[in-house]
Amino acid sequence: MLYMPEIPPAVTPPCIVTGSQLNKLVKKTSPRERAQIAADLVRGALQVTKHTYKQAAALAHVSFGYTATVSALTPEERTQLANGALSLSRLHRRRQHTDAELDRVVERYAADAVWRALDRYTQPNCDIVTIHEAAE
Repeated sequence: MLYMPEIPPAVTPPCIVTGSQLNKLVKKTSPRERAQIAADLVRGALQVTKHTYKQAAALAHVSFGYTATVSALTPEERTQLANGALSLSRLHRRRQHTDAELDRVVERYAADAVWRALDRYTQPNCDIVTIHEAAE
């Protein structure tokens, strides 16, 4: 019997696409072609770099908003977040509201109610004891 050495299959380098290129590719294909793309991803024949926020959030099982919030942090804030010194939910809620959003609040609650709330919010704290009162 002749011995035939096993010839390894030809190794082809993987196709590398960005996250947005993958989105465009998937939108133009049929379910059969998308299944082939998925199989190529599993095999490593197709690799994705520079994922979109939506793709990265889906892979990490986290909200799109949290992904965008952490992406916008400074390196110092990221370190503090990793150490537990900052709260992710507080960082996410600190965003600046647009004028249109604030206009909707004023329309919803009326300007007088907003002014009263601002007055309460900006009043000095009456619980502060002055030095004179503490001496008595």
